[in-house]
Amino acid sequence: MHLYDGVKPLLERLRGRFPLFLITDGNAAMQRRKVSKLGIGPLFSVVVLTAEKGIGMSKPHPAPFLSALEHFQFAPGECLFAGDNPECDIAGAAGVGMHTVRVLTGPFHAQAAGAVEPDFTIGCISDVERVL
Repeated sequence: MHLYDGVKPLLERLRGRFPLFLITDGNAAMQRRKVSKLGIGPLFSVVVLTAEKGIGMSKPHPAPFLSALEHFQFAPGECLFAGDNPECDIAGAAGVGMHTVRVLTGPFHAQAAGAVEPDFTIGCISDVERVL
């Protein structure tokens, strides 16, 4: 398990400019261990583990996205959500009114856009600074 090249320095730079949040699906204990092993937990102001929201609350359900918004007390339109999964990440974030950027990496890189078009599409996560 490892981060894509440049992710940690990117998060460190962005954390100096913006409050960051992470929303992750899967077994809560396992996701917590992954975040810890990758050393990225301290870079986020809040980590939302969808499994802790209850059964059926995984992305694209609005609950985890709304949880992050409530933590910061931001309006959805003030947030940019980056993700690679068009159905879970992009549709979920757009569904609550967040701006979205799809990253064409990982297992979903070749998947069609889905029902919701992202506001931005980038080839790698380090390109996210270009859309901020």
